[in-house]
Amino acid sequence: MRWSPRSPVFVGLCAVVLGVPLLVVPDATGPYDDSKAWALPILVAATALAWLGRVRERSESPFFAGDRAGRIFGWIAVGYLAWWAITTAASIAPGQSLLGNFGRGMGFLSVASGIALFFLVRSECRTPEAARALIDAALLGSVPVCLLALGQALGWDPLPKAWDPAVAGLKVRSTLGQHILLGSYLVVLVPLAVARFAAALGGGETRRHVETVRPVSPLTLLIGALWVAGAVGLVGLGARWPLACWLVGPWGAAGAVALAGRPAGEGPPGRLRLALPGALVALQVLVVVLSRARGPFLAMLLGLAVANFVLLGRRRAWKAVTVSAAAAAALVLVLVLVNLPHSPLAPLATRTVFGRLTQLSNVKPGSPVWFRLRVWNGIASGWTDQLRGREVIPGTSPPVRSVLGYGLETQLLTLGQLALPLLGDARARTQEWHAQYLVDRAHNTLLDHLVTGGLVGAGLWLLLVGSLLAVAASRIRTSAPGEETSFRGWALGAIVAHLAEGQVGIVTPMPLALFWITAALLVSAPWPAAPAAGGELASPLRPRWRWNTGMLVASLLVALMTWTSTRWLLASEAYAAGVRRVIEGRTADARADFAHSTALCPWLPLPAQALAYASLRAAAGEPDPAKRLRLLREGEAALIEARDYATGGPVSWLLTAQLAFAEARAGERSKLAVSLAAFEAAARFRPGDPQLLAQWAWAWLESGDSTRAREAAQNALALSADREWLAWAVLARAAGQQGDAAQAERAADRTRALAPPEARPLLENVLPSPGARPRPPRQTSD
Repeated sequence: MRWSPRSPVFVGLCAVVLGVPLLVVPDATGPYDDSKAWALPILVAATALAWLGRVRERSESPFFAGDRAGRIFGWIAVGYLAWWAITTAASIAPGQSLLGNFGRGMGFLSVASGIALFFLVRSECRTPEAARALIDAALLGSVPVCLLALGQALGWDPLPKAWDPAVAGLKVRSTLGQHILLGSYLVVLVPLAVARFAAALGGGETRRHVETVRPVSPLTLLIGALWVAGAVGLVGLGARWPLACWLVGPWGAAGAVALAGRPAGEGPPGRLRLALPGALVALQVLVVVLSRARGPFLAMLLGLAVANFVLLGRRRAWKAVTVSAAAAAALVLVLVLVNLPHSPLAPLATRTVFGRLTQLSNVKPGSPVWFRLRVWNGIASGWTDQLRGREVIPGTSPPVRSVLGYGLETQLLTLGQLALPLLGDARARTQEWHAQYLVDRAHNTLLDHLVTGGLVGAGLWLLLVGSLLAVAASRIRTSAPGEETSFRGWALGAIVAHLAEGQVGIVTPMPLALFWITAALLVSAPWPAAPAAGGELASPLRPRWRWNTGMLVASLLVALMTWTSTRWLLASEAYAAGVRRVIEGRTADARADFAHSTALCPWLPLPAQALAYASLRAAAGEPDPAKRLRLLREGEAALIEARDYATGGPVSWLLTAQLAFAEARAGERSKLAVSLAAFEAAARFRPGDPQLLAQWAWAWLESGDSTRAREAAQNALALSADREWLAWAVLARAAGQQGDAAQAERAADRTRALAPPEARPLLENVLPSPGARPRPPRQTSD
């Protein structure tokens, strides 16, 4: 049976590379990432179902077909996937590790989808025609992404604005959301586009050993152009008509159906056949440059250089290798010179789009390089301490977590413990709001594997990468001279570019999917020896009723996954709506949104914490005692339920302590014990947090233990360089209760001097007059 581009499996693969990169849901917490993390597993699962429906017709399953090297790599990929399944089940937040956190979505479903794509592509694309067709579909999918990026560079930006003010000035981000993520998507595709350009350039030249690639038909070109125009139009229309954003995915599937299996025909003249891939290469490189993403740009150059050296070495063109090496050395020298102080090249580079390349040596506090170095240092030192027996997450076993890791998408908690103390109080500010930066990625793939998958996960990733590069080298060495060698060489460049970019960037669902697709094509069996993808018809391998039962079970699992992923996306939208309403000051409406998000995804701690925070804010302004107490109880109950699904972190315990303390001051004195226990749990995570210690001192004071209150307040002042006004207020009353009038008066004066303006009217009623007995400060909305 010959390979058919109209097969449902191939159409599904094309739908992934055409539709997923364009998906944007403006109302989600992560408008760019959450939509892709939602769609990718659903499309891959549907494609896998189609594959299962076809594999019964084959004489043998091609899932692990191929030579010994290919089979070994396949089993390594299976082991890698199995380990992530184990770490997800044993995660400190299993639900979050399964689906991912809002704004990232790199949970087990996204990781498993990428690995599943490897096996699906390996099974379906075992001929040169299939490989070309899939790569062409992926390249076509990048065209509207690049056109939208050019529009942003020219001032037309219909896409959602960036939340982070630190990257607001880097406006070329297209449908990937950030300049780094746009670059990480394109660095995989640029070498593949070069491969297609090389095939077109070498058509008919016997001495170059490149096969003549038949041109596509005019109708196929017209369909592709209409699809690109429609994709750009839908994304642009989404700014005014949100429903258009939901049509982008079906539009990608429609393009896959329309383009799959189009006959080549005579097509346009050869010059146009050369111009199209050449223009695409230029467009992709231009967008990477305009994005000003340093990591992807350097990774792209490295990938292209590696592919060029490998192919020139394969042809034994040593003079060309020498020239290329000299050019590479010159580029490295220029890069070094523009980063040297007082370099004559630095002013020239600063005035161009390459200006950010002059900041690679900038390690001043707050710079991106400083941030990464701090995070990496925190992970290295913290993991070393954990290997020696220190708990990173209180209540967990250091030896077990060193081997097992903490689970996918748990970096917000683990890196907060490892790296956040080294970063200090880094804050994001706009005119409407301000927030503290948190660390949710290591900006290094290996370190992310170490934290989430432990020593075994990091070791498996190194084994996977090493075996992939080894198999790739073997394939290139044994390939017949011609298009196959050229394609595998540039595919190796794409893999190297992705791996290099991941050591300083962030891996998201779509670049990960492209990595596994490219890996499948790279390690596939040699083209001349590859069997047709369909296999030979044969009698069923197993009884029909068993097969039908298996298909039914698989369909139900896919339906369950689709339902769960959709709830996750809707919860992300509800959470984002709540955040916007908090910024607007509409706390009551925000509570309803957070409650809806929590109901949709009770296994995620983030919406429950937001609900608790909003409840605390709403209770502070509620005049009715009964309603105030109800709000506080609802917030505390949400946190307790969330800790049934995930390990409580410092935010969860601190909010619990604040809510219980507020309940105690509202009349439920039994809650003081709950508050003190929660403060103690939070302090185990953040022993050096002066604000936490000041609030804990307040709770001790309210419980009647002035000695513990005074001790905690003094610790808070020592950690804050005597700037924590609440600690001074607690110290004033505690000293007064212990008969230290001089200390009480001095602390009261310091409190009035340091308290923010909005707290001063309250303090005039809280702090004692000279000679009077101090009273504890009442709780504010902070």
